Amino acid sequence: MSSRPISPMKRPNSENLWFRMIVPPDLRQAVGKREIRESLHTPKMSEARLLCSTKQLEWNERFAKLREQNAVTAAAEGVQIVDRLLDARIAEHGIFHAVAYELELIAQAECAHLDAAELIKPGQAAINLCRAYATYADPQVSGVISARQRVLHRDVMSASLAGTEAASRAHTAGFWQVTSTFLQDAFEAAGLPLDEADPRVYVAADHFLSRLLSYRLPQLDMAAIAHPIPTELRPAPCTASKGNVHMPDPEISHAAQGAKAASLDRGDKDLRRVVMGEHAEARTLLQVFSAWAASRQPEDSKLVDEWNTTINRFVELHDDLEVTQISKDHVTLFREAMKGLPSRPKAAVRCLPLRDQIEIARRDELPTLSGPTIAKHMSGLRSVLDHAVETLGLMDRNVAKDVKVTGSKSAIDARLAHTPEDLRVIFSSPMMTDSTDRLRTTDFWLVMMAPLMGIRIEEAGKLRPGNVKIDRGITYISIERDTLRKRRENHAKGEVAKRAKTKAGYRDIPVHWILIEAGFLEYVERKRAAGSEWLFDDLTANKHGDRTKAASQRIIRRLRALGITDSEKDFHSFRHDMKRAARGTGMKEEIADLLAGHAPDSVGRKYGAGAELTVLKEAVNMIDYELIEWDPVIKAARKRMA
Repeated sequence: MSSRPISPMKRPNSENLWFRMIVPPDLRQAVGKREIRESLHTPKMSEARLLCSTKQLEWNERFAKLREQNAVTAAAEGVQIVDRLLDARIAEHGIFHAVAYELELIAQAECAHLDAAELIKPGQAAINLCRAYATYADPQVSGVISARQRVLHRDVMSASLAGTEAASRAHTAGFWQVTSTFLQDAFEAAGLPLDEADPRVYVAADHFLSRLLSYRLPQLDMAAIAHPIPTELRPAPCTASKGNVHMPDPEISHAAQGAKAASLDRGDKDLRRVVMGEHAEARTLLQVFSAWAASRQPEDSKLVDEWNTTINRFVELHDDLEVTQISKDHVTLFREAMKGLPSRPKAAVRCLPLRDQIEIARRDELPTLSGPTIAKHMSGLRSVLDHAVETLGLMDRNVAKDVKVTGSKSAIDARLAHTPEDLRVIFSSPMMTDSTDRLRTTDFWLVMMAPLMGIRIEEAGKLRPGNVKIDRGITYISIERDTLRKRRENHAKGEVAKRAKTKAGYRDIPVHWILIEAGFLEYVERKRAAGSEWLFDDLTANKHGDRTKAASQRIIRRLRALGITDSEKDFHSFRHDMKRAARGTGMKEEIADLLAGHAPDSVGRKYGAGAELTVLKEAVNMIDYELIEWDPVIKAARKRMA
């Protein structure tokens, strides 16, 4: 912005004097013109000079506001440009390889600038190819950097350390040119040219360096111990070094400098509001939890409810602290408190404050929360604090990550397989052999499918008629997520999207021959002909989208009535039965895992994952149970269909 007083100008075709002011190049698009021309409506020079001064002040204030707005917008866009490309590379190659690769490029870029700096003769101005900052101006320091870079690049393990040190030096001095390779790719991916006059460049460079320096690669600490940094290169408090950075001409770079300042000021409320919306002011743990919950998908409602319990318990113990005040001691004390909290206490105890519940549990020797439950609480706290670190930028590190939970996994599986006698009792009982039994037809098919096909009860509950398919004469159930169109429709209705428990849960399972004999395919066709949305359309979803909670409880009550009273035997035990039956046939473990939707437990078994339907069909039909007489069950199923 011009601070020199503007003099009134005389136009040939006007008797009045005029105000004329050039619009700075970086604001011409926002203003819509290259220069301002306005009549002062007076021919008197003394009056015109006073009016000129007033108009110049008004326009300079408008320019300042426009630059402030541009700075905030550019800051948000610069961050997004970097995040899109860097996140894509991390997703493709993993954090370790992606970050190490970018650090290697920065180290190479610094070496190139050091080599160029050596070519500049004393007293010669820095050429465009080498925008040398203060660190390179001292030949002794630049020589130490070059020598250290060569040493670190001899060892693959320390190569990333070279990049980290180069990124740290560049970040401290504001020397964005070392990031030009990545920025060129990032701006090209965003469909933009890489222009030094673009304020987004400085924001993007600063954010890119900040992200790289926030990752702690496993080998960095070991390399730093093996190669301690020389005294000359140890970072010192930076006061005026950024003033030595080459910038474009002042008339062009005002917006760039403003945007860079906005990106460096973490307290910039306008930027936080643009990027984070209504959660820009989040500071306390409950506020951060609200921000985290708002970032989740509708299908995560159950997880949000669970973590809500965790955060409320933490707040009850420690108050609603600002996340920057939460220490490792707070987290450790929370973990110990959860160890003493009673599990499933009576209502009279449950309504008391947590401290009183812990005292009563200790006094009356009540059962307390299990290791896996405590681990789940700690996982919730870590997730919310991760949001404060990674997304909101309120903390430098997550203090909950260092607090471990012993006994976080059960020593034995929480569920047991049914014994052969249990299965005989179940499948010879009236609920499975009497078509007039009060057991619902839906529950009948759920019990039939689980031990023969290993399908989870919720997977079965979320089947649509269209998920039963035929390929080359083989009828199979395809457990898959809904189409994008269907997911959008569900989201618009506020309904939870259909999805599998794990990635391995998406699979195809041939229908067992016993189910086909029992008339399962006729049942499917009836639902298809009726236009039913769900295969088991009498099930209703709870608030978390689970459709089979009530069905599972009904079936368990029937099993308990049959004398199967062990609490570790429930509906999920049928999947254990299927895996055990598969082993009894000599079926390959990886085929049994494919049918059950279990992820491979070794890297080797992940390669070439999957199997032909013919192989799976043969494997499914091998599953049988010695003590079960299937004929009465099949006959009862046929009568149910009739």
